[in-house]
Amino acid sequence: MDDKLKTAIQEVVESETDSFLAQLDEAPHEFRRSYEDSARRLIRRRKKSYYPLISSVGRRVITVIAAASVMCGSVLTAASIRDTTYEIKREGTEYGYRLTVDNDVAKHYPETIENEYCLTDIPDGYEKTIYQKGDKKIRTVYQGKSNEYIIFYQYTKSAFYSDFFYETQEVMTDENDRQYICYTTSHMKDNTHTFFWDNDEYIFEVSSKLDKQALFEVCKSVRIKDQ
Repeated sequence: MDDKLKTAIQEVVESETDSFLAQLDEAPHEFRRSYEDSARRLIRRRKKSYYPLISSVGRRVITVIAAASVMCGSVLTAASIRDTTYEIKREGTEYGYRLTVDNDVAKHYPETIENEYCLTDIPDGYEKTIYQKGDKKIRTVYQGKSNEYIIFYQYTKSAFYSDFFYETQEVMTDENDRQYICYTTSHMKDNTHTFFWDNDEYIFEVSSKLDKQALFEVCKSVRIKDQ
């Protein structure tokens, strides 16, 4: 790019930025406690080894959204700075690897399950056959025909771990920019897909031999359970 063009763009950007920041000083605003808590967690994660996984583009988008909301005098919620990555880390083991959540991260989240979640979009032909609820983990099994199944787990972050052999890994993103880790086990007769994701409160796991995209739709149907 021509040096004169670079200089012109830089001067325009700096001028607009100074004007924008000056308006922020005068704009009435208020932050919810949940927003401040999420911001503090984001700052803590910057010190962790997995922080580079967070998209730099995502961070810029978060900053712009937060600033624009302040300009409008609005109240910001934790959803305004929804994390676009996950806090699940992978550690190598003798036979594969283990998924966990760092202790320094987990300690800032509920120690027990306070809000229970459930699947709201189960394919036809599946019925709930097993339901096991503990303080830190809930396991639900839906049985279909010919030994077909869907297994759903909800974990506290401190209790979460899962061991794997070296399966295929893929990251899938939903319409709200939430990321899901999908592992596919191919050494069995039929591929088994297992999804993991973090809703900024708990860790969820869904496993089945359903088609991967169909199972992804099941995962996206998770909602808080009516009390």
